[in-house]
Formats: sequence, structure tokens, C-alpha cells
Amino acid sequence: MLDASKIINWIGEVVDNADPLKNGRCKIKVYGRFDNIPKDSIPWASPMNRLLGGCLLYTSPSPRD
Repeated sequence: MLDASKIINWIGEVVDNADPLKNGRCKIKVYGRFDNIPKDSIPWASPMNRLLGGCLLYTSPSPRD
């Protein structure tokens, strides 16, 4: 179960939406977090619906430092 208290909002830009698995994922360059990471190394993010409806949020694992 998703713990809504653990959701963190980030601002970024979609840099790739050509998901090779065709699952609707995107690569999102999160400002201040993925600034120095090449596009190819940014993890794929999976969409999830907001708890209150509206636009999509994306979740992805943190890249290893």
C-alpha cells in the first residue's frame, strides 16, 4: 500500500518518452537531482495516478551515486 506521507514532489522535464517496454514510462530529468546524469543513465519512471485525481505523477528509483 502506498504511504501518501512519503510522496515527495519534484520539478523536472521529460527527456525521453520512447519506453522500449511500451509501458508508458518516461525518463524525467529532475532538477537539482539528475542535473549531472547523462540522459541514458536516468531511470525510467512509471506513472501513477494522484490520490486526489488530476495529473500524473511519476515514480522512479534513485540513481546510485
